[in-house]
Amino acid sequence: MSTWRGRASSTSVNDRGGSPWNNNNNNSHSNNTNSGIAGRGQRGRGRGSRGQGRGWGSPTSANTSVPPSSLGQQLPTLSRNPGTVNSNRIERFDTRTAQNARMTKSRFEFIASVSRSSGLENDGDALKDYRTQEEYRGFIQEKLDILQSRPPLKHDSPEDERKQRVELQENLLIRFRKLREGISSSQRNDQFAVEVYETSLYLSAIYNLPRHTTSVITNLIPEFYLSCPPPRPNAEIPVLVALLHHLAAAHPSQIPFSQLSDSVPDVVFPKESNGRSWLRDLTRALRMRNYYQLERLTQRSTIVSVLQVEDGFGPQAVFCLVDQLRIKARDSAWQVIRSAYKELSCQVEPNGTRDWLTHSLCLGAVSPSSDDALDVDQWLSQKKILGHVQPKEGTASKWIICKVR
Repeated sequence: MSTWRGRASSTSVNDRGGSPWNNNNNNSHSNNTNSGIAGRGQRGRGRGSRGQGRGWGSPTSANTSVPPSSLGQQLPTLSRNPGTVNSNRIERFDTRTAQNARMTKSRFEFIASVSRSSGLENDGDALKDYRTQEEYRGFIQEKLDILQSRPPLKHDSPEDERKQRVELQENLLIRFRKLREGISSSQRNDQFAVEVYETSLYLSAIYNLPRHTTSVITNLIPEFYLSCPPPRPNAEIPVLVALLHHLAAAHPSQIPFSQLSDSVPDVVFPKESNGRSWLRDLTRALRMRNYYQLERLTQRSTIVSVLQVEDGFGPQAVFCLVDQLRIKARDSAWQVIRSAYKELSCQVEPNGTRDWLTHSLCLGAVSPSSDDALDVDQWLSQKKILGHVQPKEGTASKWIICKVR
């Protein structure tokens, strides 16, 4: 997916009465300057001629007239290079452009929401205008670039840093919501509108903010895609994100997933597509509690083969939602293991209990930005703190399972 770059919001040069780089203007200025210099030279020679009787125009006098050829050295402000004069105009133009850009950013910081202003506030309907929408999208992109440039949070990141990051992510999604309201009010359904809706969906899933994801899905799938003029955009990844969101949010229930899946027509998400087939296998493994099969279906390589793409916000959103689903399935799998076994031997050996636990618990992470990647020892150490297991005395890599009371 290409990164959106908004249209420049500064006033064009032509709006200010002509370009300061106009060659005709420069030539006119140069001619006027030369004519003024020649006039003064002629007047100087005239005075010299009239004063010859009194000795002022004498070649040996101290008041000898200055020849026109030397005036360029005597009057540096009237340089023959017109660029020296225009540079001041260019500098003033650049200053005004920067001021306009700052005013535009200040306006976008507090631009009114269409749904809340009802057209009563100043600029309450501003986001219904197509050009304002595109300029505001560019403003949001600047905020997104700054947020994306920050290093990812780690498992041991301070709580204050995590709260600050979530606040920035929330604010960004609120701006996207304002833009979507303007697009919806103006009934816009072109490629620009599709990009805004899909980016909002992807980012809400990546940031793990489910209420924002649900808000986007309600207006996007399938109604918005059906309203788009042909040829319709490829909606396979957005629909996959929406279905995975319902599957993870309502786990172990699959009712919201099934309702949304049934409402999406084949023209938007074909039944013979790779995504549909993969989701059928995934939901079957969840219903049958076949966690070993679930781990195989949710490996990164398997997902990439389904999507046929690995980079961009869309695939990243799918990876993040699959990680959330794996975490919830992991908790269910652990309950089954606790009730079925008394102890676990986690020695390092090919195809041993350690490998079986890794697959059954879906340990590891699909998304590279996830901080939930764990191995078997880390997982069991966490469960020891919760009182689920205890290391067996006198042996290495063996754990006694504490039964659920």
